[in-house]
Amino acid sequence: MESFGKILAETREKKQLSYENIEAETKILKRYLEALEAEQLDVFSGETYILGFLRNYSDYLGCDTNHLINLYHAKILQETPIPEGLLKIRKSSLFIAGMVVLGVVVVAGLVVLGIWGFGKIKEQRMANSPVISLAQEIGKTYTVTTEPLKQRIYEGDIISVTNGDKELSVSVEGTLETLSLRTPVGVQIVELGENLDIDIDGDGIADISLYLSDVSPNDSSLGAEVRMLRKEVAVSEASTDESAILSVSDFDTNTEQVVLIKSNRAFPFTVTANFRGACLFRYQSDNKESVEDYFANTDKLVFTSNNAARIWISNARTVNLQVQGDTQTTDIAVGKAGQVVVEDIRWIYDKNDGSYKLVVQQVD
Repeated sequence: MESFGKILAETREKKQLSYENIEAETKILKRYLEALEAEQLDVFSGETYILGFLRNYSDYLGCDTNHLINLYHAKILQETPIPEGLLKIRKSSLFIAGMVVLGVVVVAGLVVLGIWGFGKIKEQRMANSPVISLAQEIGKTYTVTTEPLKQRIYEGDIISVTNGDKELSVSVEGTLETLSLRTPVGVQIVELGENLDIDIDGDGIADISLYLSDVSPNDSSLGAEVRMLRKEVAVSEASTDESAILSVSDFDTNTEQVVLIKSNRAFPFTVTANFRGACLFRYQSDNKESVEDYFANTDKLVFTSNNAARIWISNARTVNLQVQGDTQTTDIAVGKAGQVVVEDIRWIYDKNDGSYKLVVQQVD
């Protein structure tokens, strides 16, 4: 029988990857990587952690993740002991008959004794049991800010966000197949793999951006893994400060520039990053503080800038970038596998023809 641990180990060795490098890029501790390859499952706290680490490690190595997960389930099934009741014990007919009669007598006595004893124990427990508040067991509150928050949420949890002077909240209503969120204006449904901008109070402006990366198709108690952040000012309300835009003569021309959009005016632009592997990604929009987070396969990040944005990518091959402005959408060629990339995306002004150009340029 194939072994998922052996496949992981052989693939890692074939690619000449060290545990230390993999740990740095996937954020999976070395001891968990070794445990997966050795199939030492007792190292993990539960099956949720095993499947999560196995999926991320397999994606990182480029293995067939679904096949490895099937091998894991087959291993668990194979190692499950056969219930004693299914084992046949060969005895003589006389011995079996005697045991049956004795068993009936014993069971009858135990039933009578159990009924009486259970009633007494139940009365005592009801008298001594304290009242437990469900509010202490469920209903955690998570506050969403402009920094991405990756969290597993459960039914009854609350998502809170501040919008100006208003405190808005959303309750988690369901985590089975899809994520159901109860807002003051109705229920929002988020599909697996969907990135949804949510208008909580119905004013026509999105308040939070939520990406659903994991939800169980058959067990709501497992919750849902999401990535959330508070939406910044909408593009329709944003404006580009043309006085802050550099002219071509002021801009560094020693490094190659790629023109993404050319127009007679400058306007806000949106950057969309779709991830296809483990990646540490950081961005700084205009003059705001930089935001850094770790992303995995199928994750998605969207942010909007007025004048300029700088992005840092730990592995260029793991991300696809798109820039959208006005009605134009352009793909950005990022780089090669394993390449660390730093790029500026910004508006510049060309005095020669009076045009504004949105350009991308690598930074040394």
